[in-house]
Amino acid sequence: MQSRVVVIGGGTGISACLRGLKVYNSVSVAAIVSPFDNGGSASYFRKNGHPAPNDFRKALCALSTVDPTDPFFRAFCHRHDAYPLAGHVNGNFSVDYLFTCNENDRRRLMARIKHVLQVQGDVYLASYTPADLYARREDGTMLVGETAIDCPRDASAHKRITDVWLEPAPEANPEAVEALQKADMIVIGPGDLYSSLFGNLMVLRSAIAESPAIKVYVANLMTKYGETTSFSLSDFVFEIVHCLGQLPH
Repeated sequence: MQSRVVVIGGGTGISACLRGLKVYNSVSVAAIVSPFDNGGSASYFRKNGHPAPNDFRKALCALSTVDPTDPFFRAFCHRHDAYPLAGHVNGNFSVDYLFTCNENDRRRLMARIKHVLQVQGDVYLASYTPADLYARREDGTMLVGETAIDCPRDASAHKRITDVWLEPAPEANPEAVEALQKADMIVIGPGDLYSSLFGNLMVLRSAIAESPAIKVYVANLMTKYGETTSFSLSDFVFEIVHCLGQLPH
């Protein structure tokens, strides 16, 4: 019987973890990724009221067993560098179309994409509800959007973040909740603490807390200026546990 492992995080951070897990026949892998990115090409989709497709696409590619030199795979991952598609990845448009289908069509199209890309596992959005990530620093400075947290340009970037939330409050994706309920192990990270992990954790905290699965946190090897400046490992762990509602701040 396969062990069911659910990995939660951003598409870039958890890709290495997914690529490592997919080679084990004894493991059934599922990835849960954030729809709240608002930077780069994601901003185009977010402005149209759609979830950001970037992390979903990256997780699909990480779980794909297709030869990376395969023409279709290369086309799916191709990033344009010329106007008017500069910065856009072909696969993002396919994923965006998947998101806009009704539930029954979405399931069928997802099965087709998994077949073509030979995906060894499942990928879910944490939520389909449009929302933005907000943060407040200890000096009261407000940051709006994942990009403002991920790439800080404010004068108070050396100040710690004390509060993070989503507006409007999004609903959890039932498929992601079901995957967590059935999991034997839940792996959180790696990924940027507030800009990649917190969005997922805030939406799914109840499902994570109620799941009987073993919980594993994979911390980043380095801190990040403006987000986790001067953090110790215990700081990372404290913030994760607090976000999941297990500790008072």
